[in-house]
Amino acid sequence: SRPLLFVGPTGTGKSAYVSKKMMSDLPQDKYIGSIITFSAQSSANQTQVRAVLIRPK
Repeated sequence: SRPLLFVGPTGTGKSAYVSKKMMSDLPQDKYIGSIITFSAQSSANQTQVRAVLIRPK
């Protein structure tokens, strides 16, 4: 497992690329894809709640 960071100007397709890879190209029996969006108003607590809600049981 390696961390990965995509950087680049707005509108260059970073999110679209990652979404396609996560939701379409990875084997669904091995990976669970989920997308969490952030804004300037996002808090650590909101992020934690979202992550717990999508975690498999």
